[in-house]
Amino acid sequence: MRRASIVAIVISTLALLGSLGVAQAQSDCKTLVKASPFGPDDQVGATNRITPAVTKAAAAEIQTGVVIPMAFNLVDGVPLFGTRFTKTILTSASLVPGGEYGKNRLTYMEDTYLSQSHVGTHIDGMGHIGIMDCYYNQTPMGKFVTPNSIKKLGLENLKTFATRGVIVDMVKVFQDAGKLKTNPACRTPCLDVGFRDHRARRGCAVLAYWMGGPVQPVPGAEHHV
Repeated sequence: MRRASIVAIVISTLALLGSLGVAQAQSDCKTLVKASPFGPDDQVGATNRITPAVTKAAAAEIQTGVVIPMAFNLVDGVPLFGTRFTKTILTSASLVPGGEYGKNRLTYMEDTYLSQSHVGTHIDGMGHIGIMDCYYNQTPMGKFVTPNSIKKLGLENLKTFATRGVIVDMVKVFQDAGKLKTNPACRTPCLDVGFRDHRARRGCAVLAYWMGGPVQPVPGAEHHV
């Protein structure tokens, strides 16, 4: 009898946990996340605005041809957020005398890099950040998560594009707004001012520069530009 009671308790507990899981997966995404202005099937956000005409207009503005590197050297010891990590491993092959390959005595170096994809300069897919289980375009992300990938809002949906780039000096923007020391959480109002001062327009790629750090995309810029 006691064993039957234990089994009943276990089953009841599992049923309760199951019901909690269902309740959590049923968040009203229409109240938490705005709908995309590009339609219910949109998965790429503001990059929809980068049309051939926008690319052509951006190319026409090139005057000096100077290239600004935005790469971030990913080496062991680079500053990282939270529990993220990087590790580089170099394998040298056939460098021992007599170990070379073939008649041309081939040797080679091969590097291995272990890291999360959000380390360093990168572009996120729209499935990177959400509110509870609701993601871009009111997507209930719980339905699309697998152990190895997401089935919706992945970076693979983002098309290749070339457009006008606008780099915003965020330290100056914060200083001008009087928020640098008193309130570091200067968000939309400060960003709007930064966009306006730098002549950002629809179809631009807006990047925020933080002194002493890499150039990175502005959080939430998909809703601004």
